[in-house]
Amino acid sequence: MIVVGKQKMQIFQRSILMQITSMRMLFNDMKEKHHISYISTYKLNQDLLENFFSQLRQTGGAYDHPSRRSCIHRIRLMILGWSPTCLKNVTNNPDNNESDVYATSTQN
Repeated sequence: MIVVGKQKMQIFQRSILMQITSMRMLFNDMKEKHHISYISTYKLNQDLLENFFSQLRQTGGAYDHPSRRSCIHRIRLMILGWSPTCLKNVTNNPDNNESDVYATSTQN
């Protein structure tokens, strides 16, 4: 597992191995003390901004490259706690001067 042309493992390789080891130790400790069967590593992510953008992109379903206007709309929905069941991007709509049209609904 040594990089070609190097004599020893690189810093990133040692870091990955340390993270794997610490995750195994955490899992074993939690399994012993709290009888868990898995760890959701998503919950361990400390980069809040990365999580926010991930949620922002997931809000659109298959359309994960939103426009500026779509981002604003999605952020508003996230702040309000609404989960849109239909979010559609329509471009070049001759009936409307705006480029993005959204149809949203919430389920209660």
